[in-house]
Amino acid sequence: MKRFATTLAAAALAASLCGTGGCQPESSGHKAATAATEIPATAKDGAGESLPDDDVAEYQPRWRSHRVDSTRYRKVFLAGTIDMGQSEDWQAAVIARFRDSVHGRWLFFNPRRKVFHATPEEMEYQVAWELEHLEAADLILMNLLGSGKSPVSLLELGLHARSGRLRVACEPDYYRYDNVRITCRHYGIPLYDSFDELLEHLAGENN
Repeated sequence: MKRFATTLAAAALAASLCGTGGCQPESSGHKAATAATEIPATAKDGAGESLPDDDVAEYQPRWRSHRVDSTRYRKVFLAGTIDMGQSEDWQAAVIARFRDSVHGRWLFFNPRRKVFHATPEEMEYQVAWELEHLEAADLILMNLLGSGKSPVSLLELGLHARSGRLRVACEPDYYRYDNVRITCRHYGIPLYDSFDELLEHLAGENN
């Protein structure tokens, strides 16, 4: 089955972000996060000065492309396979695709970190960040790759199954595919066999 792969546009986006300082390592002076969400945006994550509004913005734990008025954007949480950074960076490709071809104003909550040291303090921060931004999102897009396990994503699927905000792509060779399929059917969650299919359907709604 066709795998949603990182595109040349994603590579260009990554290079662009690195040019704005987005690929710098984290400061060691951060304290453990509280459960407070970052919406509306503040400077507490050490982001640089605000940049002009854009149709697409990205927030990651401890980093953001630029600060925006979140009330002007449709907020999307990118849930799914990360495997401690070992899986393909499909999140970057999604953001690049929206920047290039999907109409609207989009604020992506991306839990994949550029730099992550699994200290107890950083784990507290990461989990709190994900829980708060899952709650704040208007839409949760979940991508479960057949090559991964993604136990935290299964937890998130259970937490938000009744929310009406979930759309799930799950490759049929995912080891818990039947659990995902039956759960999505039970709660009326749109389910797709590939993330490409999910994105094409979403793009059609917004173009």
